[in-house]
Amino acid sequence: MSDLLGVNTALWRRGGVRAVAASGLSLVAGGLHGGLIVYLGIAAERLHQTPAGLALALGFAALLCVYLAVLGFALRLSFHSAEAFGYGFALEIAQQLRRAELVVVQRVGEDRLKASLTQDVATLATGASQALGMTMAAGETAVCAAALMRIAPEIALFGLLALGAGWLLRRQSQSSAVFSAQAQADEQRFAALMPDLIDGFRDLTQDRRKADALFDRFLGPAAEDSFVSRSAGIAETLAERRAGSLCWAVLLVAATFVAPRLGIEAGTVTAVFVLCMLQRPLTAVMASWPDLAVAGAALGRLEELRLAVTPPEAATAAARPEGVATPAAVRRFASITMEAVTFGFSDAGGERAFSVGPIDFALQSGEIVFLTGGNGSGKSTFLKLLTGLYPAQSGAILLNGRMVERSAYRSAFAAVFSDGHLFDRLYGIAGYDAARGAELLDQFGLSGKVSIKDGRLSSARLSLAQRKRLALLMVLLEDRPVLVLDEWAAEQDPAFRELFFTTLLPDLRARGTTIIAATQDDHYFHCCDRLLTIQDGRILQ
Repeated sequence: MSDLLGVNTALWRRGGVRAVAASGLSLVAGGLHGGLIVYLGIAAERLHQTPAGLALALGFAALLCVYLAVLGFALRLSFHSAEAFGYGFALEIAQQLRRAELVVVQRVGEDRLKASLTQDVATLATGASQALGMTMAAGETAVCAAALMRIAPEIALFGLLALGAGWLLRRQSQSSAVFSAQAQADEQRFAALMPDLIDGFRDLTQDRRKADALFDRFLGPAAEDSFVSRSAGIAETLAERRAGSLCWAVLLVAATFVAPRLGIEAGTVTAVFVLCMLQRPLTAVMASWPDLAVAGAALGRLEELRLAVTPPEAATAAARPEGVATPAAVRRFASITMEAVTFGFSDAGGERAFSVGPIDFALQSGEIVFLTGGNGSGKSTFLKLLTGLYPAQSGAILLNGRMVERSAYRSAFAAVFSDGHLFDRLYGIAGYDAARGAELLDQFGLSGKVSIKDGRLSSARLSLAQRKRLALLMVLLEDRPVLVLDEWAAEQDPAFRELFFTTLLPDLRARGTTIIAATQDDHYFHCCDRLLTIQDGRILQ
């Protein structure tokens, strides 16, 4: 019951008037259907006494027309409300992600985000539809139950006893909803392994031991657990349905054969007919309950995710300094200064796991600065601080001598990180320079492999080095004043490394671009204006 209430409450709160109207119309449509059932039962009993039934037929036809009209509106409104509810939730979380900090998103985890914004959203939309269907069944059941209490109270009492017996039998068994929720969790665990199987197929093919370990220790057990929990859920559902059908059969036998023996005759035909028809909505409710429980669990996960990626209002307000620069002003880049800046990560227990700083650093317009250091020294963290992707936990970062709002500050940078994502569209690039794009494609050796049409990139399969070149090409088309590169040349062959260090970087500086690049290519350290070394999160002078 808590799952039904939770899903309906969330649906009404988020869906507004449309969702409330969908629930109300579903309840009315169910009530009208229950009224049709009761009407037919009464008509059958009266026609048994007198065959003249034109008035009854006309009354039934009128009630049927009203029911069909309301049902049509209810179904359309319910479908749109359920879908808008699920995917509106996803859109809200996506909007929060636009404003979330990178550290928050990294803490939540890529797998959880993907699972929630795809599987949980679809589950929630289905659950909302089920909840509205159960509302319709509730209206039908309420009308039928009220009619039974009015027409044949003794048989209605039999019905209550049968329902009580079914509820007790269900309480004695494990709920199928528990197994359904466990099955979904097992399926998500199985789905989370798919990137290892698909993206890592080449490595698995090369090393049989990896493939065997993946299948034997992870994929196989996850699939087996999913099968077992889903099978248990189906078996439990079937057992619950058998118990419910048995109780209902006993009730019908009692109403049909036992009630007349006890002198209960008035309304018996109507009561038996209503009870026969009432089994359908009650069975539908029982069948929907496991899906509703799964939807309730998905709703809980989505709410947790929404809260996790929603920045506190105080933190949002604190992130807005008094001096707010426009993106156009930011592009008139002269200098960046970091004054005693620190940043750190904490583990699950709240203990500081890694930190950088305090850092004092200045970058002047037109410079080429190389950053070197070993793995884990803090190069990537420093670059994320510099570009505004990580917030400084202490100290200050000044652009052109003043503090500016970080979203505007970030617009000064174009960056290619070692773990960056390659988009297939030129998002946010207005007035695409086709000549410049063709020039870069040719310079990067991508002509004939990649084409740009209507702001979209079409390409054949590219190697990792080619993908990095394409990523650099795309950020260069943004024409930002500062270019940040994180080990960009690591995967390039010697010819392209030579091109990058001796031709491309000087060309970019001549076009007015300031460059800071993390690199280990000591053969080309002479190509920079300054070489910085970072060690244990601090810049060595």
